[in-house]
This record gives sequence, C-alpha cells and structure tokens, in this order.
Amino acid sequence: MRKNRSIFMIGSALLLSAVVFSGCTKYASPEELAALDAKTAEIKKMREAIATCNNDNSALNSQNAEAESNLRKVQDEKAFVEKGLASFNPDAFKPAPPPEDPKKAGKKK
Repeated sequence: MRKNRSIFMIGSALLLSAVVFSGCTKYASPEELAALDAKTAEIKKMREAIATCNNDNSALNSQNAEAESNLRKVQDEKAFVEKGLASFNPDAFKPAPPPEDPKKAGKKK
C-alpha cells in the first residue's frame, strides 16, 4: 500500500508539472507580439515628442538669452541717461539775453 501511494504521488506530481509547464514556451504568442509592437510604436512616438520638446526648449533658451542681453543693454542705456540727468544743468541751454541797444537803454516804455 505504501508503494502504491508513492507511485500515485509521483505520478500526480508528473502530471501536474506537465500541465503547468505545457503552457510555458520560449516563443511568444501572436497577441504578445502585437502588444510588443504596439508598445514599440508608442515608445517611438514618445521619443519623437521628447526630441520635439528638447528642440523647443533650446529655441526658448536662445530667445531667453537674447532677451536678457537686450535687457542688460537697455539697463546700461538707462544708467547712462540717469547719470546724465543727474549732472544736467538746464540753465546752460537758455538762450543768451539779447544785447541791449545803448540808445534805448535810457528810454523806458
């Protein structure tokens, strides 16, 4: 009885392992291949989107650098004008008074 029980257990184990391993194969099923192709296409699209974003980012960075350069230029011009305004004397630009005519100097209106 003990021998029959051992043979039954070994036979059951072999049958169970055959059922379990029969579904395992080194080849992919068509559904798995289709899913893999879909994921590969999705990865390609994402890489293209990343490349586009990187190009846009570099273009925006160059525009930002140009704008900062213009800002520094305008700030320098503003500082120059403010320095000039601080030392500006408006009286220096007034027209000279007209010369007095000696003949009319004694006459009053």
